[in-house]
Amino acid sequence: MKASKHPFSTLGSSLWHQRVAQDPSSLQELLHYADWTKDNTWAKSAASAQAQLSISRDSLADALLDLHGSWNPTKETLANIEALRDSKTVVMVTGQQCNLFGGPSMIAHKALSIIIQAKKLTKILGIYVVPVFWLADEDHDLAEVLEGHAWGASLDQVNALSMEWPEMSQEQIIASSTMVGSLALPASLRHTTEAWHMADSVRDTLSSAYSEGGSLRDGMARWLSALFGHHGLVLFSRQHDAFHEASASLLSRAVSEAERIGQALSQSTEAVLASGGHQQASIDGTVLFHVNNTGQRVKWTQDQGQWRHAAMPKGESKDALLLAEYVRQHPEEVSPNVFMRLVLQSALLPVVGAALGPAELAYAGQSTKMFEWAGLCQPVWMPRYSLTLLDGGKQPWLDELGLQWTAFQQPLHELQTTWVDSLNPNELESVLSQWETLLEGQAGELAEQVKGLDATLEASVDASRARMVKELDRVRTKIRRAIRRRESVQMSRLERLAARLMPAGALQERTIATWSVLSHFGEHVFDQLMDSLEGQEPDGHFLIQFEGVSPQAEGLGQNEDLALDKGRPHEGKDVIRRKALKERKAMDSEEYATYSKRLSNGLIELLEKTKPARIASFLPKIDAHEPDIRPAIEAAWALGVEVMVPKWSSQSPEMTFLPISSWEDVAQDDQGYLQPHGHGENEYEGPDGGVHDEPEVQIPDVLWIPAVALDTQGGRIGYGKGYFDRAIRAMKATQALNAHNALKAMDDKDPKARKSVKDTASTTPQRWAVCFSSWVYTDPIPQEAHDQAVHRIITENGILEV
Repeated sequence: MKASKHPFSTLGSSLWHQRVAQDPSSLQELLHYADWTKDNTWAKSAASAQAQLSISRDSLADALLDLHGSWNPTKETLANIEALRDSKTVVMVTGQQCNLFGGPSMIAHKALSIIIQAKKLTKILGIYVVPVFWLADEDHDLAEVLEGHAWGASLDQVNALSMEWPEMSQEQIIASSTMVGSLALPASLRHTTEAWHMADSVRDTLSSAYSEGGSLRDGMARWLSALFGHHGLVLFSRQHDAFHEASASLLSRAVSEAERIGQALSQSTEAVLASGGHQQASIDGTVLFHVNNTGQRVKWTQDQGQWRHAAMPKGESKDALLLAEYVRQHPEEVSPNVFMRLVLQSALLPVVGAALGPAELAYAGQSTKMFEWAGLCQPVWMPRYSLTLLDGGKQPWLDELGLQWTAFQQPLHELQTTWVDSLNPNELESVLSQWETLLEGQAGELAEQVKGLDATLEASVDASRARMVKELDRVRTKIRRAIRRRESVQMSRLERLAARLMPAGALQERTIATWSVLSHFGEHVFDQLMDSLEGQEPDGHFLIQFEGVSPQAEGLGQNEDLALDKGRPHEGKDVIRRKALKERKAMDSEEYATYSKRLSNGLIELLEKTKPARIASFLPKIDAHEPDIRPAIEAAWALGVEVMVPKWSSQSPEMTFLPISSWEDVAQDDQGYLQPHGHGENEYEGPDGGVHDEPEVQIPDVLWIPAVALDTQGGRIGYGKGYFDRAIRAMKATQALNAHNALKAMDDKDPKARKSVKDTASTTPQRWAVCFSSWVYTDPIPQEAHDQAVHRIITENGILEV
């Protein structure tokens, strides 16, 4: 994979985020430890973190071990928890609201950020630095939890994840005040995942983490443990008696000293604003919520020393002093807001630094004076890694389009309009018109000059002029057709790139579910990313480009998920053929169109990767639901690839491949098949409009073959007439004859050249079979001696190298 870094400014990031990321030393007056790029900054922060805990080291470790009892901890995680008993050990922290089914991939990016930084700091500081993920299970944004997107069977398709909480309307979901982490996963949502496109191994991991009836907090904890436990990731929740008790003093002071907190937050916020930053979180008098025994979380408000919340009876309130004492005795009934949470993190954990997103960095900047109110030092605030993943072979698309990937922040329709406008076909039309005017003028001059020589010459000149004008019209038509084809291909590319780079109109990491990233880029993708990012600072957004056709296709190369019919095909060829044709004919039209589009996209990716000069392809019979690969053929034309298609008849066993350059070069025969225009038995109308003798057998670089059924070893069942098998054998024979003649003419003393000729002769066209995945078997299908195996299988689910 290849990582390229792009300034946050190119993605419309806030000025504060840009300064924290790229110019942290300029914030020295606003933050306790501003310059996260300097080793001595981290050393100073570590000394503060070691000294300001409000809980004993043993109590901290014991509580964490207690919490992890149901979270499937790894030995590495348990070892890190034990390391926290050492008074020198510090932690790198990040966090996120507990999410449904793992949440968007930025959550994984947060986790890998603290793992990378913890390893780095362990070497720099010479002490243990433990990565800790704070499960924000006290947040209550249920609507956010139920939102999400994922890719479908390919990266070209983005689906909104339809998730609804049972017996709740959208209005009730938005208004919900229940702490999300305490919610139990309902059966209806648990079964929703069954319809999502997900790799089997990822589905197993997700199912194991999020169990029906289990809390979302426990589900997210087990999910993160499965992904990052082998790196020693420790998970934290404040929902433990030891942490409630250790929070009591600060929470009580937040009641009795509310006015001081308000002043502190206002001071820091004004300083941030004066420096060109912005106010991310509002300041509204209190930093606390009330929590009842059902998990409802409602805001505490206060006026002139009297405190109340929305769940209290009308007219009732609590005196500040009495409430402060009550909170000291019952800290489990109080929940912090975002500012107070940052303070509690540094009181309950020895936090040396925190890896945060843009919004979190902004309200962290507002918290400086509040930390001082609490008698604590801020940790080092640093940006988390921000990433966009792109499968292989897409950079040439961006280059041809003349676009940076960040351009996809624009709405797709605007991007498409801008690109079409850039083509400027009027220039070509102007050149053609000038050419025609010049031709007409010169023909007129010639006609005048020959008029006196011979009366018949003027007519000959005029006839020649007419032929040339007609030929010019043909050129104009072909140019316009090529522009339309290019537009079609590039419009499709823009759509496909947008689905990858800015799905649903937003950054990939904020929209695409983590499980979808794992399903398409592989279950070890985050480990690979950590390896790739080692030594790279998170001071910009990374575009990570993978190699190959696509990670999904490479994964399918292991014979997983491509063959949907896993059973052994005991029937004979005729039975398999009849069954497959009947089932294919019965496909739903929408399903047929969707699968065909995905399959064509796979062919186009392979075209762009392998760059053949000439291909030979079948022409699909749409009413028989042969995969509609016409978009791939059009893409080949747009890429400058010579395309040949078969001419055949039911009365002849032979098949000849003839070149075509547009759909005008083919017509439907009396059986409904598309064939190149024909005249006599051995003549055809070529792309230039002329009638030609059929050429000798041409050898394409690649042959696209239709298949009724296939097996993953390359065995193929066609339609039973043997046309393609005979054509392949004819190509082999032509290759052998050409090689024989070439060797005869060669110098015997050039063994390398002779070997090259022999190798070329033994390499018949690459045979790519096209078939919907429902009729691809993992076990061998019946084959006969004359059957020709294929080299690649292309389905709507991916590509298999045989």
